[in-house]
Amino acid sequence: MFGQAYKKIIVVLIFFNLSACSVVGGLWYERIDQLIANQFLEYANFSNAQEDYIRKATSEFKYWNIKNELPEYNKLLLQFRFLDSTTGVGDIDDIYQKGILLGNRSKDFFVPYIVEFCKTITNKQIEEIAIYFDGLMKERKLELE
Repeated sequence: MFGQAYKKIIVVLIFFNLSACSVVGGLWYERIDQLIANQFLEYANFSNAQEDYIRKATSEFKYWNIKNELPEYNKLLLQFRFLDSTTGVGDIDDIYQKGILLGNRSKDFFVPYIVEFCKTITNKQIEEIAIYFDGLMKERKLELE
C-alpha cells in the first residue's frame, strides 16, 4: 500500500517539476552531449584522443536520444497529461515502469563505448578516477552529518 502511494506521489511531483522547468530543460537538453562529456572529463587527465572519443560518444548519444528516445518521452508526458480521477495505481505503475525502461536504455547506450574506452585508460588515470570519486564520497558523507 505504501509503495503504491509513494509511486503516485513521485509521478505527481515529476509532472509539476517538468512543467516548471521546461525552459531550463530545453537549454539543458540542447547541450546534453557537452554536459555529459565535460562531467566525464573531470574524472582524470585524459589524452586528446580519449577526449575526442568521449565527445564523439556523447554526441552520438545526443542524436540517438533525439531520434529514438524523445518520442518515447513525449508519449510518457502525454500519459502524465491525461491523469485524472479515474487513474488507478496500475496506470501510475505503468508510467513509472516505462520511465525506468527509458533510463535503462540511456544507460545501456553507453556500455559499448565504455568498454572500448576502458581499453585505453592508464593506471595513472585509474588512480585519478579513484581519487575523484573518493572526494565525492567524502563530500556526501559531510553533507549527511
